[in-house]
Amino acid sequence: MMSSDPDLESLIKARDRSVDALLSLQKEDGHWCGELEGDSILQSEYILMKWILEQEHAPLRDGRDGWEILQRVARRLRAQQRPDG
Repeated sequence: MMSSDPDLESLIKARDRSVDALLSLQKEDGHWCGELEGDSILQSEYILMKWILEQEHAPLRDGRDGWEILQRVARRLRAQQRPDG
């Protein structure tokens, strides 16, 4: 439904272009590929989740030592920490 309001019409056209752009990137089975980016929240929440689930010492599926991986993630977080915390 189009309105006579030019601003609304521009918004609707922009929305439709955005939807088309996203759909053009969607894979045949429905997923999208993209780089997962974020600040330190992803790493810190991973450590917290492993601790809450009492899995901090559990080996990873590929056989790597889970505790060593968590230690490496924690070191990286501390290296990124700013003076103000």
